[in-house]
Amino acid sequence: KGYVTKSSRPEVLLRAIGEVLAGRTFISADLSRLMALSRLRDNRGGLDELSSREFEVLCLLVAGQSAEQIGELLFLSAKTIHNIHYQIKKKLQVSNDIELTKLAIAWGLTSPSITQ
Repeated sequence: KGYVTKSSRPEVLLRAIGEVLAGRTFISADLSRLMALSRLRDNRGGLDELSSREFEVLCLLVAGQSAEQIGELLFLSAKTIHNIHYQIKKKLQVSNDIELTKLAIAWGLTSPSITQ
């Protein structure tokens, strides 16, 4: 029910174990990013410009997590999450969260098969 790559940090493995024990699926951010890119093929629209961390934050944002919640999950400050959020919007050339969410939906990032 879960997959974590060898390059994932130890806290990602711990989070994955918790998710699977709770009956949910988990795919590490680096793998879920590759899966999303493969689904897009030629219609990437800038997604390939995001780092693994930015992609992870994007998935958590569109899942409805706040900056504070994401920061706790990733062991980062809320301010750092806000900065990453800004960089994501800049790289994807969107000006607000509605546009960001529309892109995420179009790319299939809200699918339950891509869980952060």
